[in-house]
Amino acid sequence: MKRRRAGGGARLLRHSDGLVALALVALPLLLFWRVTLGREVFYLHDVQYYFYPYHKLVADTLRAGDLPLWNPYAFSGMPLLGDGQTAIFFAPNWLFLVLPPMHALSLIAVLHLGLAGAGMWAYARALGLSRLAALAGALAYMANGFLVARVVHLSIMAGAALIPLVFWSVERLLQRPARGRLVLVAGCLALQLLSGHPQVPIYTALALALYVLVVAAQRWWRARHGAAWLPLLLLPVAYLLAGGLAAVQLLPWIELARFSPRAAGAGYAFVTAHALRGWDWLLWLFPYGYGGPRESWWQALPATPLPAYLWERLAYVGLLPLALALLAVVGRLTWRSVPHSSALHDEATGLDRRWALLLALVVLVLIAVGAATPVGRLVYALPLIGRLRAYARAVSVVCFALAALAAYGLDDLRRRRVRRGAVTGVALALPGVVGGVLLVAALTPPPPLTSDAPPSRVMAGQALRWPLPNAFLPLLLALLSAALLLAARRRLTPRLGLLMIALIGIDVFGLALSFNPTTTPAVFERVPPSVRWLRRDQDLFRTASFVVEDVLPPATAQAQLAISWAMAYGFEEINGFNSLQPRRYTDVLFGPDVEDVSYGFLGDGRLLCPGHTLLSMLNVRYALIQPDTGIDPRRDCGSERVAPAERDAFWTRVYSDTNVAIYRNPQPHPRAYAARWVRSVPDAHAILAALRQPGFDPRLALVEDGLTPAQAAALSGPGAARIELRRPDPNALVLEVTSDAPRLIVLSEMWFPGWQATLHGRRVPILRVNYLFRGVVVPAGRHTVEMRYRPLSAQLGVALSGLTLVGLVGLCCGGRPLNGSHPPLLEWLRQSGAGAG
Repeated sequence: MKRRRAGGGARLLRHSDGLVALALVALPLLLFWRVTLGREVFYLHDVQYYFYPYHKLVADTLRAGDLPLWNPYAFSGMPLLGDGQTAIFFAPNWLFLVLPPMHALSLIAVLHLGLAGAGMWAYARALGLSRLAALAGALAYMANGFLVARVVHLSIMAGAALIPLVFWSVERLLQRPARGRLVLVAGCLALQLLSGHPQVPIYTALALALYVLVVAAQRWWRARHGAAWLPLLLLPVAYLLAGGLAAVQLLPWIELARFSPRAAGAGYAFVTAHALRGWDWLLWLFPYGYGGPRESWWQALPATPLPAYLWERLAYVGLLPLALALLAVVGRLTWRSVPHSSALHDEATGLDRRWALLLALVVLVLIAVGAATPVGRLVYALPLIGRLRAYARAVSVVCFALAALAAYGLDDLRRRRVRRGAVTGVALALPGVVGGVLLVAALTPPPPLTSDAPPSRVMAGQALRWPLPNAFLPLLLALLSAALLLAARRRLTPRLGLLMIALIGIDVFGLALSFNPTTTPAVFERVPPSVRWLRRDQDLFRTASFVVEDVLPPATAQAQLAISWAMAYGFEEINGFNSLQPRRYTDVLFGPDVEDVSYGFLGDGRLLCPGHTLLSMLNVRYALIQPDTGIDPRRDCGSERVAPAERDAFWTRVYSDTNVAIYRNPQPHPRAYAARWVRSVPDAHAILAALRQPGFDPRLALVEDGLTPAQAAALSGPGAARIELRRPDPNALVLEVTSDAPRLIVLSEMWFPGWQATLHGRRVPILRVNYLFRGVVVPAGRHTVEMRYRPLSAQLGVALSGLTLVGLVGLCCGGRPLNGSHPPLLEWLRQSGAGAG
């Protein structure tokens, strides 16, 4: 009976832990109840420029019964499955199939906060920390500044929200290696890999490697046995299984990345541009130290003009958790006697995980500071990690480590395992540092907005002035935190513990609820007059938007089809907002020396002058110009200085309102045409140089490979050719060609591997023409050519993911600890680890 009661008590505790995890998932849904119910939606920057149109496109494509393989609406066409940030196979994103896209997007963002809290709770409980400590860590992480600011980047936010879940699964595997637990780790890692952005999973992998290395070293130091290194073998195996499981997304993603501007490797100055330096450390204490993207009860300044600068660096976990994290380290260093039987310690080694977390924190901070230390060059030299843009994003893992250490600090207080002097020192240091910063800000005149000082210095000088709440609320929180710590020196009573939890919740959720601007979903359902005007043209054409301002209200962005809004309304465009935009597209429109992607900004008005044929070659019929760009084709290109007969070559304004001016191309080139002259030019750089000349004749087809000079000459010459082009679905094109001689048919569609062409059912090669486009040779007569996108990367990914899934199901069967009775792979790894020792 005693055993039964004990077992029942253990089950009750497990059930109560599960209920708390569910409550943590539900908490953000309740606090953001307007978003949960669809009454408000997030919209800032990438939300409307990228995630809304791309996820809407995926959902619309699936509802139409088509596979989301190709995207014809951006950059004159690019892969859709290979665009990893669409995260098609990431389970939370399936809400886009059942909810309106903006409601689904905002709801998923709120759900990520809950998943982050539940994962942190589970991880802290797996470490043996008390419920009070686990709750403190969960609250600190689920609404930390990085996650809250990353609502604007849903894919990065998703990866960061899953960090605690990944560490929880690895911790369980470390405590008791078993087949089922290895499968669990592989599943959690695969989920993070599928979340849509590679940077946070890569930083997580580095942190996990350091974490497992410390655990293995501690075990070996205590036991002096080779089996202690088993975790170092299991982690790579788990990542191999996770990579196989996620291959359906990863392989097309890698293929597309090879054709992006960043494939050749970005320069050191570029990748370290967004890193922590100088005044950026203020954001660890003052979440609105630079202002914020919206005005609120806490942020009293006008919306900051530096939203990107802010969301790349915000690492706020709350002031009391920051103090508790410091206490977890300082307090343990000053505590002399630690019993090895403590529940805080690894059962096998008698060592806790705070030092593993601390090492991960230090290394990731060194990455985040980029070029500010000599370590930056070392990081840049590392494969993969060194080429990731915006090193400051490493604070995603730093926030996790701080929240976990905060849980340790509170647990130490509760168990009286920290010296009173350490508590007093940390308690007094917190308001001292915050007050000292405010005193310096008060005594130092802020630089003017037009100053040449660093933008962070200018904004900090404006935001940390009395009596703005940006300044005094952090000081108030610091004083309250210090008071609670001092009161808990002797004994952390339940009342004090609850007050700490309440203060942490008010602190971090005060930021979460006031940070991101929202609007009504009706804003995204409106159709502006400019769009209604364009829809009158039923032909196949593309648009080009000339936009230079990146922070636009939705109504203005919609009217201008800014960045990616053409995609949302079903117009094919040459613009786009994607970090994986094709390298050759960048070369043609912006030049081969441009290192970064264009992010949808097109501001060179010379492209609209007569003689410039790039837009015509891309089948651009309409140019939408942001009124305040100052671009006017007739004025800038000098229409008044040419003969009246030549003025018809200028773009003509055909529509205008307060938000946009639309110009029509007088001589748009057709989407598909027969080349007049064909040349075989194997040098891609020579083709690009010729193409960028203002007087380039689009009727000249420069073929990069696949034709000999004699074959090219045979396809040249005058002749009649009639072409009808249809797009039956996003992944296919059908051409009906009637010609009196063999001709090279050129399509202003982006060339990309995976496209296959058939002529009356027989495979024919697709040639790369004029650096960007596709071409196909058609004999004389009437013929039907069908082009379909069937990427080999997707086929291999599906096969590999399927095989891995079957293998994981087989591996999961049994689920017993790894011991001598298990001969398969994991037991072999265990024996190998022991033999190595």
